[in-house]
Amino acid sequence: MVGHGLSFKISGYAGGTVSADSLAASDAAGTVDDGPFSTVSFSDHYLDPDAPSGLGGLLYEASEQDRAPRDGRIRLRVHFLAADQPMRSNAVRLARSRGPLNLPRIIIDYTTHPLDKRRLGYLSRRASELLAKAGADDIRYEDSQYQWGSRHLHGGCRAGTDPSQSVVDPAGRVHDLDNVYVVDGGYFPYAGGVNPTFTIQANALRIAVGIAATLGGPAPFTG
Repeated sequence: MVGHGLSFKISGYAGGTVSADSLAASDAAGTVDDGPFSTVSFSDHYLDPDAPSGLGGLLYEASEQDRAPRDGRIRLRVHFLAADQPMRSNAVRLARSRGPLNLPRIIIDYTTHPLDKRRLGYLSRRASELLAKAGADDIRYEDSQYQWGSRHLHGGCRAGTDPSQSVVDPAGRVHDLDNVYVVDGGYFPYAGGVNPTFTIQANALRIAVGIAATLGGPAPFTG
């Protein structure tokens, strides 16, 4: 099962432009092009019964460059994302050829589940509607190319109680090995529909506390 069950955060973008004058008029400070990268999340569709199997989110993302007016227009972009159904055939494996440092190259076998394609289509329409209501025009779809490898990888060392269907047990320990643990996104069998960083951190902390208790030492974190 090592490497199998790869699960991404699949996604796409809907983008358009609005008049810089109309946006500046709604900004009392007139600082629409100032500040760091901005992200605003929408959970409206995460459990939307109209979305195929739910679990879909929307993010408004804008860098300082995105917010800067160009030819009197400002670009708006909504990132829509969804969970990726875990399938055993989606996997990471090593190639026969070698690359830098004489390490084997990586091969990803991946196909998007039909249900996930329908969910992305639904979220694309909701994202486009959101931009239209914000006054954007020239709205178009932008490919995220998630199929080449999302930044948020899950599976590959999935947790479970059955060694024939999983790599680690619920405590993060590799089945039949005493001293090998997995604490990153590979532990999770399913990507879910939101960014996983805090969940990975919380699970890693839980596993670390369990390892400390097994070794008979003090808990690494208190309070």
